[in-house]
Amino acid sequence: MLLVELQGDTMYELRDRLAVLVDEIRDQLGLAFAALTTVQRRQRDMFWRLSRRVIPRVYQLKGNARALPFVEDFRVPLQALPAVLSEIQAALQAEQITAFVFAHAGHGQLHVRPFLDLADESARRRLRGLSERISDTVWRHEGTVSAEHASGLSRSWLLPRQYGEVWRAMPEVKRLFDPSNRFNPGKITGASLQTADENLRLVTPQIDILGNPGTTPKAAEPQQEYQEDEAEPGRWQLTVLQNWQPDSSIDRAVRQCNGCGRCRTTAPEQRQCPVFRVLPTEEATPRSKANLLRGIITGELSPETLQGDRAKAVADLCFHCHQCRLECPAAVDIPKIASEIKGQHVQVNGLPVSEMLVCRFDAWAPLLSRFPWLTNQVLTGRFSRWLLERFLGISGARRLPLITGNTFMRYAARRRLTRPLRQSGRKVVYFTDYFANYHDPAIGRALVEVLLQNRVGVYVPLKQLYSGMSQISHGDLKTAKKLAVNNVRLLADAVRQGYQIVATEPAAALCLKHEYLNLLDDEDARLVAENTHEACRYLWDMHRRNELTLDFRPVPTTVAYHQPCHVRAIDDGNPGPLLMDLIPGLTVHAIDAGCSGMAGTWGMQKKNYRNSLRIGWPMISALRDLSAPLAASECAACRMQIEHGVDSAVVHPLKLLAYAYGRMPEVGNLFM
Repeated sequence: MLLVELQGDTMYELRDRLAVLVDEIRDQLGLAFAALTTVQRRQRDMFWRLSRRVIPRVYQLKGNARALPFVEDFRVPLQALPAVLSEIQAALQAEQITAFVFAHAGHGQLHVRPFLDLADESARRRLRGLSERISDTVWRHEGTVSAEHASGLSRSWLLPRQYGEVWRAMPEVKRLFDPSNRFNPGKITGASLQTADENLRLVTPQIDILGNPGTTPKAAEPQQEYQEDEAEPGRWQLTVLQNWQPDSSIDRAVRQCNGCGRCRTTAPEQRQCPVFRVLPTEEATPRSKANLLRGIITGELSPETLQGDRAKAVADLCFHCHQCRLECPAAVDIPKIASEIKGQHVQVNGLPVSEMLVCRFDAWAPLLSRFPWLTNQVLTGRFSRWLLERFLGISGARRLPLITGNTFMRYAARRRLTRPLRQSGRKVVYFTDYFANYHDPAIGRALVEVLLQNRVGVYVPLKQLYSGMSQISHGDLKTAKKLAVNNVRLLADAVRQGYQIVATEPAAALCLKHEYLNLLDDEDARLVAENTHEACRYLWDMHRRNELTLDFRPVPTTVAYHQPCHVRAIDDGNPGPLLMDLIPGLTVHAIDAGCSGMAGTWGMQKKNYRNSLRIGWPMISALRDLSAPLAASECAACRMQIEHGVDSAVVHPLKLLAYAYGRMPEVGNLFM
């Protein structure tokens, strides 16, 4: 693909120049089979964004071979570019190597990245020879091996040959300005410069990985998480706790992280990594989790490291917002890697009592909901809150959601929604999850009212359990898998009967669509994932098919909308504000100010309270500046953070839809 941008004094001149270029390249020279031109700014920007996404997409290719940047970023005179490309192609063909080529052709600059598998010893041996051969080609045509991104360690050993006598002066210049040798000591101008095949990242597994479909272990029946191989002393075994498919086995997953450092970004247009933004240490970066697990797999660290508190502390710096998985150029599933590290630690050491009680609070909820007056006294009383902070680690500064005795399940039973439907046509099974059942049943009621308004049948299975997202985030994978088995079996049967699955809590939808696939390797889990929808997405898709009733009454108010991280993780659109925009009179302002910082139970803990507010402060500040009378978000934890930091009512978008349909008039009390 060749991308060319032209300029002209008039639109006529610009169109004429584009037509001449297309005629010459495509029609006369036959160098292209198709051409697309535009004079629209939006399309032009889209083309440039496409070009910037080329290298990240290459990182995501499957397989062991990776596009390695050890000979890239060289520049030659423009007239020599065709000859240089031909000679480089010949060098690659001689070595039987495929390469990816990306060029700033107008400047004579080339990025050449050969695909090599560093686990293959023969591929590692070819690194230096290929680097020398391509560099000689560049120098022969009066080019340079470092044009745009400087030299780096992979090309610094070539610099003495490139600069000749001038190179001798460079260490002296550095010594004048850095007499103490504090800046990059031993790098670039050091006494010995590493070659392209030295100091390579270890990628070959040095332990037997058991329970992983992508590997063939030597021992068949290990009884412990770690044990030494009797036939080969010193070789360890690691039994993985999650489902790692052959094309994305655990060793391939950690290799996929190339250490580019994109996860260290603090750019406002990206969300990764919320924790690193307030704790700018290497341990807080998403790549540190991949580095830790790769170190164990390649033998740099003992598998017993996973039993220690240090590894757990590094993994606990991930609260599973999944933003790194979305924005990583190589699409590394860091949350899954962090879950494996946490799960390995918990399997050996168990959960601390405080974490066990916090992440299993939903197991206590059925009993607590029978005595809501007593439970809410505990949740609000000063002395009881001191006890919760002292023994459970729940911050006393947090306003905890009250529990209700009139749960959504009881409401559903009264409405006879717990009986399977016999009707044909559109029908959904509502996966309620914890918060909408025990804390805010009005969310579930709003969904039911909106669906019934649109003649969609609703079924609420009584035997469903909570999603288990809190267990996954704390590393209690054993409990999470039990929950997944129950829910998948129940929901898969419903899908086979013609239902679609709808969840109002984004974390629950994320579990069904993504996390359960990491815990279970069966067709039912895949069936559930393919037929699960976050509630706003389900309704917006109905609207796009002209199936959504639009008889809304006006709602004359302004609402500020925050998109939760888990909605971004499962949906590349933004259906919440789009749905609210359908309501006459309602002004919707989407706030794009990063993560709320709550992250479920993570933000409730005393040890995380300050960092939770620091992460969410840009969002809180943006909401305060807007001063809207009402805020909206699909995530229960995000709504808690907004209520904590902003003096305005917060609702789920479904409540506004139900109110606009005239079905839940009490919602109007929040802003009227």
